[in-house]
Amino acid sequence: MQQTSYIIGAGFSAPLGLPTRTNFLERAKDMLFRYPERYEHHHSLIKEFDQLAKVGVYCTTDPLDIEEALAIIEMQNFAKARRSKKPFVDLIQDTVEHYSRALEKIEGPVEEEWLTHPFGRHRRINLYGVFAASLLSVRLAQRAHAADRQEPETEFVAEKLPLRSRYAVLSTNYDMVLERFAEAMRQHYRCSEEIRLQRPVLDEDDKNGGSQGGVPLVKLHGSVDGDILLPATWARSTHRKAAQIWEHGLALLSESNHVRIVGHALGAGDAHLRYLIKSAVLAAPHIKTIDVICLDPDGSVKRRYRSFFTFRNFRFANADVLSYLKFITEWYAKRSNDPNTLSTAQFEEAHEEFMLRAVEAPGR
Repeated sequence: MQQTSYIIGAGFSAPLGLPTRTNFLERAKDMLFRYPERYEHHHSLIKEFDQLAKVGVYCTTDPLDIEEALAIIEMQNFAKARRSKKPFVDLIQDTVEHYSRALEKIEGPVEEEWLTHPFGRHRRINLYGVFAASLLSVRLAQRAHAADRQEPETEFVAEKLPLRSRYAVLSTNYDMVLERFAEAMRQHYRCSEEIRLQRPVLDEDDKNGGSQGGVPLVKLHGSVDGDILLPATWARSTHRKAAQIWEHGLALLSESNHVRIVGHALGAGDAHLRYLIKSAVLAAPHIKTIDVICLDPDGSVKRRYRSFFTFRNFRFANADVLSYLKFITEWYAKRSNDPNTLSTAQFEEAHEEFMLRAVEAPGR
């Protein structure tokens, strides 16, 4: 069976209000300005960031780039043997959680129009929910009960579809976007235990990598809900469990036939991801396609990817994430022949048609 691995970056979550690499510091400062007492403990670190503007007098730098700023400060700490990353981690965690408020809008199906609103009334929320259902190979449906049952006349169910492709996700984000949609399915739909995302258990004594089952999700930089959160700097690999995380990511990419990168600009500081991909293609037995979907206003993102990938079946779509998710959702709706079912069975066809149209229409 084919395996398709998605690599998702900050651009994937940005339409939901989550900060990106380029605006993280600005958003963090906004948070501190609005709630100075709640986040008082971050003020000293923010002052350090502000002082980095001096570097620009002597060297090329972007003091508003969170990864650039953290990398400079981390080198100072490393050189002075101050090894604690806690101030970095706390700021990242508080900022991501603060701007995750859109996830609170995830709800259950709207009864009278549930096919277009399976996760509540907010348009963007539903686009992400349908994408999550696609990764999980799930068919959402409204089923009628027998007349003699002492329950509502209908119920909403999430049914596992026969697998046409195995999916896996590697994320460079700290947020809980995909996990929250999987949780919403379990909360608002009757579904099996198989319908879940499976993050690896990181334990030096666990030789099997934790429990199996579900769609694999590897969060390369850790997660706001766990005990591991790796600031994306040159020293990210110094965490004692970082190797386990990246080992899982490498294993998934190495098994892939199709690689899809969504919302990741492959910036100059992303050396870890570049070498992870190179190591994976070295071990992969048969990669068929590599697709990138990323907004590229000035053409620089496409140039970076073109200089990195020489594979003949590489395709780049200059498109924002919402356009991609909207296309997939509308594809299902147009091809549905059951008014009580939202099926994601044609996920592969929807993705392929999107790429054909986006690549043929540069600048989309």
